[in-house]
Amino acid sequence: MPGRSGSEVPPGAGPSRFERLLPFRLIAVADALQAEAPPSSAKDAFLDAWSVAEGLQPGAIATAARHHGLAMWLSTAEILFRSGVFKRYPRAHPARHLSDFSVLVVGWAAEAVPGVSGYVDLSAGRAVVPLLNGRLLLVSRGLGLAQRLRWTRTHGALLIGRDGGPVVAHIDCEEPSASRVSAPDWRIVLQEDRAGILLQGRVPDGEDSASGGTDGVELAEHAGRLLDDLRAAPRQLVTAVCRCLTYDPWRAGPEWVAGLVRLTCTDDARSLLEAAARDWVQRLLMLADVGQEFPPMDPALRSRFAALAGQTLATNLIGESRSSPRADRRAWEAVVQQMLAEPVGQGVLDVLVDRCGQDVLPAAARRAPRPSTVTLTELSGLLPQVPRLRKSRHGALSSVDDWSAINALLDCPEPNLRSVYQALRDREPCRALESQSFALAICAYVLGEFAVARTALLNCLRIDADVEEYWHLLAFTCRHLRAMDEFNSIVFGGRRDVLASDSDYAAAETDARLADHGRASTGPAEGSPDWQGAFRDLVAVRGSALQLPQYAAVLTEIRRSMDDWIPIRQFEAYEALLARLGLCLRVDCAFLPLSGQEQPLGIEYAPTTRARGSDPASIKDPRASLHVIVSRRPSWADETLANSWYAVVVDGRVLTKPKIDHLRLGLAFGYPECCVRSFIQYNRWGQMCNLTEAANNSRRTRWEANCLTKNTPWMTIFHIPCAFDCPATVDYSQAVLAAVAGIDLGYASKLEAFIKQTVLVVNEKLSYALVGAVSAGDDRVRYEEAIDLCANLSFREPSDDDRTRALRSANELLVTGDSIVLFRDGAVCDVLELRCDGGVVENPLLLHFE
Repeated sequence: MPGRSGSEVPPGAGPSRFERLLPFRLIAVADALQAEAPPSSAKDAFLDAWSVAEGLQPGAIATAARHHGLAMWLSTAEILFRSGVFKRYPRAHPARHLSDFSVLVVGWAAEAVPGVSGYVDLSAGRAVVPLLNGRLLLVSRGLGLAQRLRWTRTHGALLIGRDGGPVVAHIDCEEPSASRVSAPDWRIVLQEDRAGILLQGRVPDGEDSASGGTDGVELAEHAGRLLDDLRAAPRQLVTAVCRCLTYDPWRAGPEWVAGLVRLTCTDDARSLLEAAARDWVQRLLMLADVGQEFPPMDPALRSRFAALAGQTLATNLIGESRSSPRADRRAWEAVVQQMLAEPVGQGVLDVLVDRCGQDVLPAAARRAPRPSTVTLTELSGLLPQVPRLRKSRHGALSSVDDWSAINALLDCPEPNLRSVYQALRDREPCRALESQSFALAICAYVLGEFAVARTALLNCLRIDADVEEYWHLLAFTCRHLRAMDEFNSIVFGGRRDVLASDSDYAAAETDARLADHGRASTGPAEGSPDWQGAFRDLVAVRGSALQLPQYAAVLTEIRRSMDDWIPIRQFEAYEALLARLGLCLRVDCAFLPLSGQEQPLGIEYAPTTRARGSDPASIKDPRASLHVIVSRRPSWADETLANSWYAVVVDGRVLTKPKIDHLRLGLAFGYPECCVRSFIQYNRWGQMCNLTEAANNSRRTRWEANCLTKNTPWMTIFHIPCAFDCPATVDYSQAVLAAVAGIDLGYASKLEAFIKQTVLVVNEKLSYALVGAVSAGDDRVRYEEAIDLCANLSFREPSDDDRTRALRSANELLVTGDSIVLFRDGAVCDVLELRCDGGVVENPLLLHFE
């Protein structure tokens, strides 16, 4: 093994291993962008800056890793690439984010040789540009729109000016305090005593060299020695190092070795390999998450596994004997056992074994008696790829169920699915293999044959009782069979024993198909004078005017059912009112509001409804609300109740439901099937914008399809349509409006007027009605008032209120794709920058509802 290059770096003075990996990640992002990103001006802007960065002095990018702005930028870029949002919405936030790279490059410009020049993108009204690794800030006093600064490196100085204009700033690279500006709207702020504002960081004193104490000659010598060592290393070592630099671990290229060696200047081969192997494992974990129905594993387990796997792989690939301390071996064995309990972890371990052999696993893991997957060959004729169930074991850390197999059946033609179901059902259950029983269970579940699904799942559990997917699908089956006690017992009580007999469930399924019945309304009670008829009573009892049109739709059977939250102190009066109106009522659970900044585990998987759930029979807290189902027919109410449960976290485990239950819930509510299927496809807040997809699928923007007002009293539809001219949605909306007019004509008139407006969509949880909007050109409108349509949501971000205040202080806006520029009487007054890495895609839309 070669020693360290150049002079020894004192402990703590050199870059950390994390910092040394940042340049590798940067090269991977650049490569992925050039290979995968669609053509766009942002791509061109990034490549311009990247070509400058590549031309800096040797070691400059390695030094730039000390600048924490690079870590922030890379983390966001990797999120965008991982989610695929940069391909789907190239003109939205990804465009601005990629352009931000030019700001980082100018911060490193002091490392460039004289004559190098580049651009700084000032889109979105950016007013601050960090220079000299954050030591200086170049600040504009005014907000510009889309414009660029051009910079040029000269001997000892950095000259900056507007593109095509005169120089506005002369930056002294040797003596920053001597820098000066020559334009009245620019100023310089010296940052010697502070570290980090916005994107800028600061290189500690005495650590400004481009290569951490290694000059260009020594770097070249060290690179040569390291390359010779890598050439002599086992083939697997080179492959692992190559793969750590790509987004696809199954693709390798020798050019990556040269890139890695060129950027590495202060580490030996063993440390390099450990870091490379760890990064490769992290990318395996990331890839295992993409496209799965379950979210990533627990971050602590992920980090610990990647670190220990890097050490273990380095040991195995170099061929050293196992000389690690006993504590490290035990830690590795423990974390592998935890990985075996994770759907993501099982897949990553499979890849490690495929690449490195069984020796990479502890002996106990290699002798694991129970298989971690089930291959469903019985379904091979239905699907392009044979699905597999990756079992998750009881007690797995922060994980969720693997529903990929059952979700794959959602789009299968029913005749094909039923033929497989019948063939599987004809076999003797006692002789059925585990895979056959599970295939029968999921086929039966999708087809609505819940008693058969229950029997098949019990057979799966007799073969392998420690599979969370089997228990949870059994719980959902019990819910469909109206066995709510058993559902609660499995999900919340952790019960793991055989439940009632098959005959009990068959009887329950028969009872669920009883004929519908209802009672006639006895007339409204006295209530608020602001509303008429049943609306007056509903507002008085519920204490809210939200969803009133949906009650009208349920009363007239335009929609089959609906759900609502009712304050527990009002429940008796509410129950009595529904009885007078002839409506059926089912209680699901009790909700308690989260206190303050409470962020329980798994809250990120509940984008709209966030509360603590509880058994309604045991709740006494007056702050609680009851989640209820309302319908005209008992069977409709029961069907909706079986499917209308939320994602829930129990004992650190996130429980979500299969896609088929989402489909059933939408249909039980009475929504158009085309819209329900569209919602299932595009309801991925971190990767897609459902509203953008609806707009892209539309030829017209019909006012009847305005779903953006659903969190106000002025609405006709609650679902997101598949298109804003969906015929089924338009018919549904018109019928609801007619039902509202039959109860309160004045309310119906005001409702119709309100939804015939222009709406600004920032993201799926933030939109505004622009009162008095008048077009002022493409993507530009003047308006009199901005009304926050999401003010009644149960969760708000502080930035939402900031944006609301900004919009209300303006009277004109321009949507640029990556930002919203606000004007007051023709002058720019603010710029709202948009993001796609905060859990929800921000792709702004101006919708003019006709």
